[in-house]
Amino acid sequence: IRVAEEMRQAGQHRYVWTTGSWLLYEYLEQASAEDRQRMERAVARGDIAWHALPFTWQTEMMDESMIASSLALSRSLDGRFGAKTTGAKMTDVPGHTRGLIAPLAAEGVTFLDIGVNGGSRVAEVPPLFVWKDPAGKTLVVMYHHQYGAVLRVPGSDLVLAIIVRNDNAGPHTLEEIAKFYSAMNQQYPNAKVKATNLTEIANALEP
Repeated sequence: IRVAEEMRQAGQHRYVWTTGSWLLYEYLEQASAEDRQRMERAVARGDIAWHALPFTWQTEMMDESMIASSLALSRSLDGRFGAKTTGAKMTDVPGHTRGLIAPLAAEGVTFLDIGVNGGSRVAEVPPLFVWKDPAGKTLVVMYHHQYGAVLRVPGSDLVLAIIVRNDNAGPHTLEEIAKFYSAMNQQYPNAKVKATNLTEIANALEP
């Protein structure tokens, strides 16, 4: 929140920090009244966001009820803040079975970013693809080695940049944010660089 406030005061760029739904849900349950109100204001401004998944899980070790109850945390936050979460992220594990597609699709999730741990072998798939299950349910998947990536969407003027800090490192510093904006402006000089969340990425990508 502090980093986002400092970015806003500087006036040129924004900073948006996205986390799994569980962390934000638990914070709002346990924080003091003052801290909870500060967080609620940050969410309302769009400085703090959540995605559809509570945290990184091992899909193959979960049954349908575990997945459904986990996704319910995001749905609860949606109701609280008048949102509709359509983006999700899985980081660190090499991948997931297509059993994940149907429960995410049932919750209205359309986009899943998978960032694979650098020590794992990656699947032989395109960096951006439509993933279908036998029943015809689908997800758009962005798949990459390392936790984050920058990808030009084929057939469009849209570039997706998933920027992730290392494990347990917290939000980016002002210096790191400035370097990223500078790099994007140099690589795409005619583009509008906009900080956003995974749901806005999902909604921009879907068409």
